[in-house]
Amino acid sequence: MTTGQPQELAQSLSVEVEAFFHTITRTDAFDKFVHARLMRECDRLQKIDVVTASLFKALLASSTGNVDAMNQWFANAERNGGTERVFVERMRHYVNHGYASNALDMASRAFALRAGMPIMVIATMVASIGAFNAIVQAVDASRARSEVLHMTPLLDVAKRASVVVRQLGVADADIAAMMDVAGEMLRVEKFLWQNDCIDIVVLEPSRGGPALSLAYRIDVPAHQAAAMGWTLTEELMRRGLIRPSISVGFLGTALATPQAA
Repeated sequence: MTTGQPQELAQSLSVEVEAFFHTITRTDAFDKFVHARLMRECDRLQKIDVVTASLFKALLASSTGNVDAMNQWFANAERNGGTERVFVERMRHYVNHGYASNALDMASRAFALRAGMPIMVIATMVASIGAFNAIVQAVDASRARSEVLHMTPLLDVAKRASVVVRQLGVADADIAAMMDVAGEMLRVEKFLWQNDCIDIVVLEPSRGGPALSLAYRIDVPAHQAAAMGWTLTEELMRRGLIRPSISVGFLGTALATPQAA
C-alpha cells in the first residue's frame, strides 16, 4: 500500500477494510494474513487519526466475531471524540449480525446523527432489519427540512413495503422480532450474510399481495438454506411471532460441487 498523506491513507485503508469485510461469509473463516496486515496498517493510521483507525479495527473485529475487541475499539474511539460515529457503526454491527430489535431501537438517532454518511446509507442498514416505516419517516422529515438528498432505488422499495406492512397491520417492531430469530440462527452457525442489503420482495394487492418477503443471502447450497428456512418458520411459530403474509428466510448462494464424469 502506498503511504500518501493522512487523508489518503485513511481513504485507501477504508477501501481495503471494506473489501476484506465483504470477503467474509463466516466469522470463523477468513484470511488471517490479510487481517493481520490490515491491523498493522490501522496501527499506522492510529498515529494520525485515532478515531478512524479505531473504527476500522472495530469493523475488523466485528466481522471476525471478536466482540470483546470490537467493544474495546469502540470505547477507544469514544474516548477520542468519536461518539457519533461509534453509535452508527455499533448499529451496523447489530444489523450485520442479526440483532434487528437492537438496531431498530437505534435507527431514529442514527438517521439524525448520520456521522458523515448519506441518509440512504443509513436507510440500507435500516431496510436490512425490515424497518421500512422508519425509512419513509426519516426521508420525509429530511425533505421537510429542505435537505438535498441523493435518492436510490431503495427508497421506492421502502415506500411500497411501508404501504404493504400497514395494510397487513404489522409494525416495524413486529418484523424486527422475526428478524431477531433469523439472526440467532446466523450467529449460531457463524454466518455473515452477503450483499449490502437483504433481499426484499414486495407484493402489492394488484400482484397477489399484500405480502412481504425478506431473506438473508448466506454461503450455503440452496437446499440447506431452504431447510434453515423451515426451521426458522417452526421457531417463529413456537414463539408466536408469525405475522400474516410476512416471510423471513434465507437464500443459499453456494453452488453445488459438480460431480466428476
